Amino acid sequence: MRFVRASAVAVAAVLVAGGCTGDDGGAASTTTGPGSSESTTPPVTVPLDGSGEVSGDGLDGVVLARALVPGADLPGYEVRSFARPYEPDERPGLLVCGVDLRAEEGLLDGVQSVLVSGAVQVTTTVSAAADSEAATGFVQRFGDVAGGCAAPWTQEAPLLGVGPIEAEVVGPADVGSPGPQVLAHRLRTTTDAGVSDVIVAVMAVGPLVVTVTVAGPAGDELSVATDAVAAAARRSLELVAQLG
Repeated sequence: MRFVRASAVAVAAVLVAGGCTGDDGGAASTTTGPGSSESTTPPVTVPLDGSGEVSGDGLDGVVLARALVPGADLPGYEVRSFARPYEPDERPGLLVCGVDLRAEEGLLDGVQSVLVSGAVQVTTTVSAAADSEAATGFVQRFGDVAGGCAAPWTQEAPLLGVGPIEAEVVGPADVGSPGPQVLAHRLRTTTDAGVSDVIVAVMAVGPLVVTVTVAGPAGDELSVATDAVAAAARRSLELVAQLG
């Protein structure tokens, strides 16, 4: 893959999602999946644990893509990528107050969808924790780290073709009440490409850890975050209910 210099919004979206830039400066793309011209979502296979309840181990064979936000849920947004693997070992990711939360908690697998409309990008990442308690613990850890972050931090991102990235937690973000407990914060990133804002919302639905990130120009309300979080919550709840 050829990496090119990205815009400020693309850099922010890519970092928080743990994605990579393609030749257009945005996320590496495919156009398959719900909301695009072609749907290739495979069937669900579900090995359950001995209790009959869904566990993280039991989700290894599940198509987590069913919990992702498709284009049909956000009118006016185009599917840039759907059900791509989340691969933090190969892609840069934005730290939260200097902490790599996913590495810390062992959430290094999952799937993502990326939707775009103008300068705003919505990314959903769905991962399976070991169990519901672990998923809830991750959300709480995110809230503790982001909520207690009092100073900016800096990190390198040479693959994105920009200089050092300075980021800060601006404060809590209101993304509504989708049903599952959700914690959300607004982050601001500054690079030599410019300044942008990102709303990061994290929730636990059973053993699923669902992250919705909405990146756009600095100062933008990013109001689509409420609809995106609601869609992700609904689809995640449906998936967990289907799995029993």
